[in-house]
Amino acid sequence: MNIAYTPEFREAMDFFRAVTRSGELSERVLALSKRIISLNAANYTAWHIRRECLFKMRKDLWEEMDFVEECAENNPKNYQIWYHRRALVEHLNDGSREPRFVSQILNNTDAKNYHAWAHRQWAVNRFQLWEGELEFSDYFIKQDVRNNSAWSHRWFVLSRGNTAKILDDRIAAREISYAQEKAELAPSNECPYSYIRALCSKSKQSLGDDQIAHWLQSLLSKCGDGALYHLRAMLVDSWILRGRREEAMNGCIELGERYDSIRASYWKWRAARIASRAD
Repeated sequence: MNIAYTPEFREAMDFFRAVTRSGELSERVLALSKRIISLNAANYTAWHIRRECLFKMRKDLWEEMDFVEECAENNPKNYQIWYHRRALVEHLNDGSREPRFVSQILNNTDAKNYHAWAHRQWAVNRFQLWEGELEFSDYFIKQDVRNNSAWSHRWFVLSRGNTAKILDDRIAAREISYAQEKAELAPSNECPYSYIRALCSKSKQSLGDDQIAHWLQSLLSKCGDGALYHLRAMLVDSWILRGRREEAMNGCIELGERYDSIRASYWKWRAARIASRAD
């Protein structure tokens, strides 16, 4: 069965296939690429040929940036649009408009848009636009404490893309307090726990520190008998680091039998490792 293309789409694509074969790069091909994109914004070839036309004819790329912004508002999760945007920014060697552009897309469409956050990370790293980025992540975390993209961006900014960097003690302590405050708002939310783990992995802070251990136990007590398996899993690791292996083993057993049964085999394995002192 043939796909029911509209006559308009079929005609435009017939013209487009013809110019693609000919290798023509001209004003009319540029206009045709825009038409094809308006009919199907995911057409990779149309975007590719459009870039070739723009660069060969030395067109005003700032005007093209405006066109991309319009397209992104209507198709914010279209990879081709973000790839095209990056190519333009690279060609201009100017990322000054990117923070505002990404902020606009995140505020007007989906605040967790992976493509938007990835583009922002590329831009701030490529053009060293770090100022205000922690505040930017905080804005979106305050809007939705479960926005994992905003948490990921906060870690990216804090480590500046360098996973080997050792964090300053003062900064690590501040950020752990920040994550703890957010965990109090939604104790079942994985994000702040993952963030604390990352902070501990790249600083002198430890899950076995008194402050973190006492906070974990206090939070669990406040929450009653809820599943909270991210919190409970972190508490198990804290107990291990504090040498409280029996409590850690019992915590694994409880997780496997009551709170995280989908990973029962994993928790049984962890309990066995703790019992044998391999963990």
